[in-house]
Amino acid sequence: MTLICFILVLWAAPAVKGFENQEIPGSRPEEAGNPTTVEVGIYVVDIYSIDSVNQTFDANVFILLKWKDSRIPGAGKEAQKILLNRVWNPNILIANESENVRKTFPETVEVNTDGSVLYRQRYIGTFSQPLRLNDFPFDRHTFSIQFVAQGFRNDEIKFIPYSEHFGTEIDDTAGIAKNISLPDWTIIDCKAAMASYEILPTLHIPGYKFQFTAERDSGHYIWKVILPLILIVGMSWIVFWIHPSQSGTQISLAVTSMLTLIAYRFTIDLLVPRVSYMTRMDKFILLATILVFLTLIQANLTGRLYANNKITVAENIDKFCRIFFPVIFILVTLSTLAL
Repeated sequence: MTLICFILVLWAAPAVKGFENQEIPGSRPEEAGNPTTVEVGIYVVDIYSIDSVNQTFDANVFILLKWKDSRIPGAGKEAQKILLNRVWNPNILIANESENVRKTFPETVEVNTDGSVLYRQRYIGTFSQPLRLNDFPFDRHTFSIQFVAQGFRNDEIKFIPYSEHFGTEIDDTAGIAKNISLPDWTIIDCKAAMASYEILPTLHIPGYKFQFTAERDSGHYIWKVILPLILIVGMSWIVFWIHPSQSGTQISLAVTSMLTLIAYRFTIDLLVPRVSYMTRMDKFILLATILVFLTLIQANLTGRLYANNKITVAENIDKFCRIFFPVIFILVTLSTLAL
């Protein structure tokens, strides 16, 4: 990771002469109806975290833009570094950035001897990403970084992948570092392509989108949430093995299981936003809570039957529930959590 950052920093500071004072071109390099071609290279140096509650992700993103503009004084003769706002540029912005995204490289461009203009920048911060969490905690999502050319029409700017590879340790024009900081997600794949950005249904502006697919590592939830919940539900079944004459003990055990499940419900609510739909974990906890509540009802019923001298009926109900409740719970678990 350190080596990659070092390479990008060196690449962002080429040896050039200095700044030039010149008139800023008001038009694009290509006119007569032809779009200006802008090559794009994107590399995600690191992804620090994905926040399901706030529906954001934190990342360190490097971008390279290349276009040709022979109108710049000295273009084609010598390499030079010029302030970005002193030349025509595609005015790149990130549509889904939050307020704390910052640029870490100088806002300059390199004009090479072939007339090509190179702009390099690194963005570090938080990016917004709407998530549909129906499958939580076994979910997979596609995250995007949407670059847009502000102030241009789709027929004025044409984004294409960068024509060269990045070089050492970076073997493509769009990618993600192999060793990233993200602890609880696994990166599946990534891609980048031209994608216009919709401001209004009838208004689109040129853009370039980088996407990566990540899958949540569910092991934490299986071992620290789901398995304890299964044990709590199983604990409530002890009620069926306690004689109906001890109804007070039966009810106390069922109530304890019920309260524990409610506490787990509040814990899970902290992991996802307050959405109007139910996730797979929500369904599992709800159905488990209903089963434990039915255990409480059953304990009260058999206690009353015993008090009314219907001992055999109460004992038969207990025997039936010893099989019925585990079978139903297995079906509930498979229907809500099975992959």
